[in-house]
Amino acid sequence: MRPTMIFGDEQDGNLTRLMRAIQRWPVLPLPGGGRNLVQPVFVTDVAGAVHAALTRDGALGHTYDLGGPQPMTYREMLMSMAAAMGRTIRIVPVPIEPLLPLVWLFQKIAAHPTLTTAQLRRMKEDRTVDITAARSDLDFDPMPFAAAFERKLSGRI
Repeated sequence: MRPTMIFGDEQDGNLTRLMRAIQRWPVLPLPGGGRNLVQPVFVTDVAGAVHAALTRDGALGHTYDLGGPQPMTYREMLMSMAAAMGRTIRIVPVPIEPLLPLVWLFQKIAAHPTLTTAQLRRMKEDRTVDITAARSDLDFDPMPFAAAFERKLSGRI
């Protein structure tokens, strides 16, 4: 299994950190403006795919990419999260390249940096996958992001 960004519980690290920022700040600087594509997948969808791969004939030994039903921009994901949380946020695009030396320095100084140069560089990359094989072989039918995020908010995993 090769899942994209998995989310769903309090320890997912990805969206939980973003939720705290949305809750805390009305204005969020976003490296690259959030134009990169992401395809987050809910934890129960991944668990269902793993179960199907273990119990279906012919699935073992194959590689399956797992992601949400369709890609969205990072910015769209943040705006969707904010709306579900009842928050209004303003996103301020920040160029990535000038941030790299500052983030590098912060990494050297801070015991637990909130952002690394590797994470910053990934903000330029699309992180999408083709889930066709998982759909056909495993009946993989991931929840749309908005519905899955609502489940995360309500604690229903």
